[in-house]
Amino acid sequence: MDLHTLLVCTALVSFIMMLTMAALYIASRNESYLIDWLVCGALFFASNLSGILATNVDFPSFFHPAFANACYLAGHAALFSGVSKCLYNRSMWGVVLIVFVGIFVMHFVPAMNESIELRIVVLYPMIAALDISAMLALWKHRNEEAGKAYYLLIILLFIFSAQQLFRGYLLLTGIENTPWIEKHQLLNIGSLAVIAFYFLLTIAFSVVVTWRKELALREYSLTDHLTGWYNRKALEVFANKELKRCIRNDTQLAFIVFDIDHFKSVNDQFGHILGDKAIAHVTAIAKQQLREYDQYFRLGGEEFAVLVSHISGQDVELLAQRIRKSVAKTPLILDDETVYLTVSVGVAMLNPQETSWQTVLKRADDALYRSKHQGRNQVTSCGDLAKI
Repeated sequence: MDLHTLLVCTALVSFIMMLTMAALYIASRNESYLIDWLVCGALFFASNLSGILATNVDFPSFFHPAFANACYLAGHAALFSGVSKCLYNRSMWGVVLIVFVGIFVMHFVPAMNESIELRIVVLYPMIAALDISAMLALWKHRNEEAGKAYYLLIILLFIFSAQQLFRGYLLLTGIENTPWIEKHQLLNIGSLAVIAFYFLLTIAFSVVVTWRKELALREYSLTDHLTGWYNRKALEVFANKELKRCIRNDTQLAFIVFDIDHFKSVNDQFGHILGDKAIAHVTAIAKQQLREYDQYFRLGGEEFAVLVSHISGQDVELLAQRIRKSVAKTPLILDDETVYLTVSVGVAMLNPQETSWQTVLKRADDALYRSKHQGRNQVTSCGDLAKI
């Protein structure tokens, strides 16, 4: 296959990548890292387009290979920028600009412009470094909920970087020392590798977007939209998993259940809009007292539950008291209204003989109602806590 045909195929695949990223972004504007990957596709397309033009027109050296190489490496930098935006919500446009300008200016050095070997020594490791950096960042996040979507991209970046460095090694050490392959064949393999890379990169990007949207939809279905806490449907999912893990690891599990005292009076006096704000206020205050790995749920109306593990009976009761006290001392202030709120709390812990989280939740709920009947704004613990 001649060079012109390979360049046309490569340009076509990179153009498809660019269009795919644009279409995905239009459909998912909250996935802002797609802008970085759209730019990645555009830079790859510009690099190949300039290569096609250079095979038919005698351009000055500042255009080819300077512009083509600058676009190509900046495309890899944009790929890395998209990964950074996806994982850390931070684009690396400065890196993209520095790479583009640096590579373009570098070609004005006569030795760099005239020596293919020198360009291989400088550019190939830079490409590999950008791709490996993106791969390592994805690898660190492989255990996250969205981590499964990163594996195709991780594998692709690893294989492409490895072949890039290997081809560079063969070209520099002298292809004549490798009788099983000729130089033109190695160059064709490199071009085909780039085509395959662009094609599979488009698929890998699409997998990331699709999986993240799936997780977002799943999260949306499991979340109470007023408070941001999980709903009853989520309670079934998370409590079952947590119970199995606690039984397997012989660790403790407990529920803290609370609701807002005299909430009906708040609604009757101030209206349902302020009632909703009161619910959001109380859950925000309570969440500040929780640990990062505690799970919290809105059971319905003004009643809430917190699922805790790896905690002693004494510590879970202290946590419940911190929630109660923080709500009591932090009134809801809206315009001219100051609304003082309190919560009643019930606590229960998994007994050694129990195999159902529902029974623990039921005992915590019973303890909550004892708190309400005994005067409200207090914490009541089931008797099993004293035995822990």
